[in-house]
Amino acid sequence: MEIAIIGAGVVGRATGEGFARLGHKITYYDKENKPKLGEVTFICTPENVVEEILAEFTPLQFFTIVVRSTVPVGTCEKYHHVCHNPEFLREAVAEYEFMNPDKIVIGECCKKHGDVLAELYKPFNAPIVRVNPTTSELIKLASNAYLATQISFWNQIALIAEKLGVNSHVVGKACALDPR
Repeated sequence: MEIAIIGAGVVGRATGEGFARLGHKITYYDKENKPKLGEVTFICTPENVVEEILAEFTPLQFFTIVVRSTVPVGTCEKYHHVCHNPEFLREAVAEYEFMNPDKIVIGECCKKHGDVLAELYKPFNAPIVRVNPTTSELIKLASNAYLATQISFWNQIALIAEKLGVNSHVVGKACALDPR
């Protein structure tokens, strides 16, 4: 499949390199060269550029356009036939995490484009959550907030553990064994 990646930063490169490993033809676009749509086009740019890029591409229904950027809830719904496929990647290990996801969220604008993305991600053997784009955008924002909350919580536990002379890593590992 021919895949266009708009934005060649951490997310764009991880996405492109991952799909290239699966045999897809990847073309990267950035500020210097005007993007052309592929069979599937992933927008992996900073949030403030996403709508500007989407406005350039009309009509969109003939292509599978996918926003991977973190955007405000409702962004993709403003445009017809735009999917949202949030990334859950850490910069230092982005390519590894792209190839080994714990989940894949597809915010499908319609079944046709959702099916294209589901087929594209099928080799990853990860649970695929198919929802509408607005739900997908909220999943990404909620995940970010949840992770930030966990970090803050465990930082506080580490401070308490230090004052008590307790190894906070032992506390964290024991708590993580709880399946709830």
